[in-house]
Amino acid sequence: MFGNGRQIGTMHMKIGFKDNGELTAIHSTAIEDAGINGKANRLNLDHFGSLKLKNYKSESRSLYTNTVRQITNRGYRWGPGILSMTFEAVSAELGMDPIDVMLKNFHTPEPSLKACADAGKPIFGWDWHPANSKKLPNGKMHGLGTRAAFQCRFGTYACIYMYMGSPTGKDGKIYIPFSTPYLYGGASRGVEAVVAEEVGAKYEDVIATFANYNDLGPNTALVGGSHFPSLAFAAKEAALDLKEQLCKAGASSLKVTLEEVDIKDSTVYVKADPSKSVAFIDLKTKNYVASWCGSSADWGSEYKSDDYGKKIDCMSLQFCEVEVDTDTGQVEIIKLLGVPDAGKCINPTSWNSQIEGLLIWTIGTNMSEDYIYDKETGVLLNGNALEYKIPTLLECPIEHHTVETRNGGGAYGSTGTAEFFHDYVVVALAVHNAIGKWVSPPVTPEKVLKALGKA
Repeated sequence: MFGNGRQIGTMHMKIGFKDNGELTAIHSTAIEDAGINGKANRLNLDHFGSLKLKNYKSESRSLYTNTVRQITNRGYRWGPGILSMTFEAVSAELGMDPIDVMLKNFHTPEPSLKACADAGKPIFGWDWHPANSKKLPNGKMHGLGTRAAFQCRFGTYACIYMYMGSPTGKDGKIYIPFSTPYLYGGASRGVEAVVAEEVGAKYEDVIATFANYNDLGPNTALVGGSHFPSLAFAAKEAALDLKEQLCKAGASSLKVTLEEVDIKDSTVYVKADPSKSVAFIDLKTKNYVASWCGSSADWGSEYKSDDYGKKIDCMSLQFCEVEVDTDTGQVEIIKLLGVPDAGKCINPTSWNSQIEGLLIWTIGTNMSEDYIYDKETGVLLNGNALEYKIPTLLECPIEHHTVETRNGGGAYGSTGTAEFFHDYVVVALAVHNAIGKWVSPPVTPEKVLKALGKA
């Protein structure tokens, strides 16, 4: 990773399985580099909890080296990757499609994983074959790889605040103040959409902003794209409360009962006679009408992303096709398809940008991105854009297709996405399918030739 700070390490796995592909036992041992002055990392997180299998043992330890301080991983490095290699190993041993192995062993609620597989197979043209069994007319070996991972259900915050009117005065708009100017990958835009939908406001009249509203009440906390489901859930609840307050003000102004009014396009109107209405800006309310869901004391107590398999509702798949030249060791990615389940995609622009970025990152970590340290001093030698080989768009034959099962725990069944969708082994899995040999990423020609006994 170009920014550095992610662990370098190894994991050794022993697995037991039946002839039908069902896992019976896992024993994993992980060793990771914590760097200098590092903290013991949460190694080998309980991603095995997403399996039906309960007979597993995990061991791990951190080593302290003369390299830059390393940080705790976010789960993508060991969990999804090592499970993908497990499924590929079982697949190769039994001559069984790895997707069938996945479906047999994940305990995540359907239809998410199967929906991703059913959608992705025809788009990709998935036609699996056993390892080292398909040679193309051009003389290269053909390989297919796939990996499954879960999407993020809840973040660590489930608290949102919104106010009718800004500190400068009444303007008929709804403001959602965030306590940070960095609102991550479009999470705030998605919150705006949820609030506008539930209140009945025009989208442009709902504004997520960085502001200090502490004279009125608390701000919404910092949230990221993977935290969006919990925030959207809270936003929906708070918006319903705000709508009721606005309807009461409108009913009073129109001299009708609360049950007789509704809201559309930032206007409270009489359902039996829509010509009788009052715009938000003309409502007779106090300067600010505030609504919130949860409190700072509740943050992290109800919505968690750290218990992984116990709460995972939405899954994702990646499909990869490669051609391997066994004379030169060169690996060419023909196609990389990502099929995530959004539950419900609320902000497509942000979602698609995130998915595309993570697919590009997948290609980088699989093909070229790597640390090079001076062994004596611990200095990172390639921490710059010239020598750290980041892929360009010309090297990224990526596609993606989003599934929406409404299986998530956020508003409208939405879920979040983050590094979990990135994968650091899917190309290596396809290479294994092509030549029947394991090659650790980044998959360089030198490593491929060495695996084939030619270097």
